[in-house]
Amino acid sequence: MNDFMTPLIYLSTVSKFPVAIALKMATDASSGFVPWNQTIAMSLIALVPSLVLFFSASRNFVDGMSAGGIKG
Repeated sequence: MNDFMTPLIYLSTVSKFPVAIALKMATDASSGFVPWNQTIAMSLIALVPSLVLFFSASRNFVDGMSAGGIKG
Protein backbone atom coordinates (compact mmCIF):
# COMPACT_ATOMS: atom_id res chain seq x y z
CA MET A 1 0.00 0.00 0.00
CA ASN A 2 2.66 2.52 1.00
CA ASP A 3 5.25 1.11 -1.37
CA PHE A 4 7.41 3.84 -2.88
CA MET A 5 10.58 2.07 -4.02
CA THR A 6 9.09 -0.90 -5.91
CA PRO A 7 7.84 1.11 -8.92
CA LEU A 8 11.22 2.79 -9.14
CA ILE A 9 12.88 -0.62 -9.35
CA TYR A 10 10.49 -2.43 -11.68
CA LEU A 11 9.23 0.28 -14.03
CA SER A 12 11.58 1.63 -16.64
CA THR A 13 9.43 4.34 -18.24
CA VAL A 14 8.35 7.49 -16.42
CA SER A 15 4.92 7.45 -18.05
CA LYS A 16 4.01 4.28 -16.11
CA PHE A 17 4.95 5.59 -12.68
CA PRO A 18 2.14 5.88 -10.10
CA VAL A 19 0.80 9.25 -9.01
CA ALA A 20 2.76 9.34 -5.74
CA ILE A 21 6.08 9.08 -7.54
CA ALA A 22 5.03 11.61 -10.18
CA LEU A 23 4.19 14.08 -7.42
CA LYS A 24 7.55 13.45 -5.77
CA MET A 25 9.41 13.90 -9.06
CA ALA A 26 7.60 17.19 -9.68
CA THR A 27 9.28 18.80 -6.69
CA ASP A 28 12.77 20.15 -7.21
CA ALA A 29 14.87 18.38 -4.57
CA SER A 30 18.13 20.08 -5.46
CA SER A 31 17.05 23.64 -4.68
CA GLY A 32 14.62 22.80 -1.87
CA PHE A 33 11.88 24.75 -3.63
CA VAL A 34 8.47 23.07 -3.68
CA PRO A 35 5.91 24.54 -6.09
CA TRP A 36 2.93 24.06 -3.77
CA ASN A 37 0.36 25.40 -6.22
CA GLN A 38 1.37 22.84 -8.87
CA THR A 39 1.65 20.03 -6.31
CA ILE A 40 -1.84 20.69 -4.95
CA ALA A 41 -3.27 20.96 -8.48
CA MET A 42 -1.73 17.62 -9.48
CA SER A 43 -3.03 16.02 -6.28
CA LEU A 44 -6.53 17.29 -6.98
CA ILE A 45 -6.44 16.01 -10.56
CA ALA A 46 -5.30 12.61 -9.28
CA LEU A 47 -8.06 12.55 -6.65
CA VAL A 48 -11.01 13.41 -8.91
CA PRO A 49 -11.45 9.95 -10.57
CA SER A 50 -11.54 8.24 -7.15
CA LEU A 51 -14.13 10.69 -5.87
CA VAL A 52 -16.30 10.24 -8.96
CA LEU A 53 -16.15 6.46 -8.59
CA PHE A 54 -16.98 6.62 -4.89
CA PHE A 55 -19.95 8.95 -5.23
CA SER A 56 -21.34 7.10 -8.24
CA ALA A 57 -21.14 3.73 -6.50
CA SER A 58 -21.76 4.77 -2.90
CA ARG A 59 -25.27 3.34 -2.88
CA ASN A 60 -23.88 -0.06 -3.88
CA PHE A 61 -21.21 0.18 -1.18
CA VAL A 62 -23.78 0.89 1.52
CA ASP A 63 -26.15 -1.83 0.28
CA GLY A 64 -23.31 -4.36 0.24
CA MET A 65 -22.18 -3.49 3.74
CA SER A 66 -25.66 -3.62 5.18
CA ALA A 67 -26.48 -6.90 3.40
CA GLY A 68 -23.27 -8.45 4.68
CA GLY A 69 -24.03 -7.45 8.25
CA ILE A 70 -27.43 -9.15 8.39
CA LYS A 71 -27.40 -12.63 9.83
CA GLY A 72 -29.69 -15.29 8.52
